[in-house]
Amino acid sequence: MYIMSETCSFYAEKCENIRPTLISLQPETAALWHDIETTCFQAPWSMESCSDFLTERTNHAWAFSLDSGKTFIGAAALQVLPPEAELLRLAIKEPFRRHGYGRQFMTALIKWLRDEGVNQMWLEVRVSNEPAISLYESLGFKRNGLRKRYYKNNGEDAYTYGRTI
Repeated sequence: MYIMSETCSFYAEKCENIRPTLISLQPETAALWHDIETTCFQAPWSMESCSDFLTERTNHAWAFSLDSGKTFIGAAALQVLPPEAELLRLAIKEPFRRHGYGRQFMTALIKWLRDEGVNQMWLEVRVSNEPAISLYESLGFKRNGLRKRYYKNNGEDAYTYGRTI
């Protein structure tokens, strides 16, 4: 468990008792991640893919909780090969979107990556995902490419982004 030091700083009046927490996922907790996948993505990873992903030492998945692990509102998957990391998945459940939790989650992930010796982070995002694009750009990510027909489920393009962290 990784408890964030800044607890709900810009929503303090609404969430005094909230302690944003990152919880490292293991193969035995893959079902938790898969539940978030199926809730949030057009093309979710299968349960087998989530479980298999967690068996590789360079792969890491995290759940995001606002109540120290009782309720999970999001998840992320990363491949980490210091000094670089790639964000493969980031999801926040619908009722919690556009309230600053994605920013808190990303900020905590970036801090953890720095602690792991990572100084460069990469990601892809659907060209139609304007809220995610806005979040990534506000966090200092720079668009550096376009992958044509990247998403298999509908052939949508993806922007690639990178950032020194």
